[in-house]
Amino acid sequence: MSKQEKTYRGRLHDLLEETLDYYRYSNRGVTKGGSCNYETPDGAMCAAGRLMKKAARRCIIFQGQNGASIVSLLDIGNQNYMGKEILKKRYRDIEPHFLSTLQNLHDEDWYWVKTDAGWKLSPDGQLKAGAIRDEIDEGKYGGGVS
Repeated sequence: MSKQEKTYRGRLHDLLEETLDYYRYSNRGVTKGGSCNYETPDGAMCAAGRLMKKAARRCIIFQGQNGASIVSLLDIGNQNYMGKEILKKRYRDIEPHFLSTLQNLHDEDWYWVKTDAGWKLSPDGQLKAGAIRDEIDEGKYGGGVS
């Protein structure tokens, strides 16, 4: 494995752990009805929403795409396409498939348990996070080689 691949995989691991840590103290970007949004009216953000520029989130909300999948927003062949420019610069090289996986971990209620401070992973969520870590190590989400 090249140094670049190690660095990229390390960044994916860091992003996963940063996301899990963020929800320990913050509300997930889920509406009272259970729908995931990039940003809710009270300012809570989903896993992918946290990685977007604020102006891009506002544009997505204005266009009525607050519930669109991150892959559809980044896939040039999709009608919802907005491009990687919606992401903060440091996340633009992250594979959309990884962002989608991170988003799915966020979205599924059975992966989370509400705490006094925020959220923690349920036993199923811990298993899922472990599987994602393994997938990163196996190179499932690319190696950061352009």
